[in-house]
Amino acid sequence: EVLFEEARALGIAPHMDYAHFYYILTGGAALMFSMAPEARRLAGIDPADDAVIDAHAEALAQLLFPGESK
Repeated sequence: EVLFEEARALGIAPHMDYAHFYYILTGGAALMFSMAPEARRLAGIDPADDAVIDAHAEALAQLLFPGESK
């Protein structure tokens, strides 16, 4: 939490409370994998595919830290 608050003060972390950041990050990072059958049916993607994993990580980073990712 302290590191997040320092990053937020520097303007490199989103302006939100740590609790929201934590749950958005952990929920957003894990949900597609825990709902893999749904992701396969609805989105036509395989969450176990390395390219999908990389794309998901990059998308999450872009949402939380715009301008800081690839």
